[in-house]
Amino acid sequence: MHLKKLKFLFLIFVIGLNCKASQNNPENFNSIEESKQKQVEGVVNYGFSPSKRYLGLVRNFLGLKEFAKDAIINDFCLELDKVQNRIRFGFIDSGEEEVISMKIERISDDIFKITSKKNTAFIRKYRKNGDEGLYLSFDLESIESDAKERKAETEKKYGVTYVQGPLLVDFSFERCIGDLFAQTQFQKGEETFSKEVQKHGAWGDKGGK
Repeated sequence: MHLKKLKFLFLIFVIGLNCKASQNNPENFNSIEESKQKQVEGVVNYGFSPSKRYLGLVRNFLGLKEFAKDAIINDFCLELDKVQNRIRFGFIDSGEEEVISMKIERISDDIFKITSKKNTAFIRKYRKNGDEGLYLSFDLESIESDAKERKAETEKKYGVTYVQGPLLVDFSFERCIGDLFAQTQFQKGEETFSKEVQKHGAWGDKGGK
């Protein structure tokens, strides 16, 4: 089974567990209600799954150290506060939680500019096939409009100059990071199991390779 499909199935599994837990846990339910209220107030969250190369560009842009070469996941969380004109990035790939908060400059209703000591990045909200999300790019030309984004995609610039992340409905920033941590622990367990199978055989009665 392809890695992307496995990852998708795992995310569905995690979300299902969280939804079930929310029904039985008043604290989780309150967290979802708080997230809904924040969305009404203009605070929304997105999840990104870029390549390691692009993740490295984002981390460098934010002034973070290079991510671990053996990092299990490349995903990160992004919270956009359109009222306070602030943005938060959340990472777990280094093995511990890293959160960076920055001011952003509004260029138009849906486009914001993020400036660091290293570079300038841009974000733009989009709606595609009924789904909402956010483009993140170091080249405004790639994402400035739907037409320009389609052109950039045909020129194979996706994943090179820009990436996109879906809107996380009913997800708080903290829950997004928590789910990434859970995914990391799950994949670490899978990795350990795989090594044990290779060493002892699938049923523990034969040596592996």
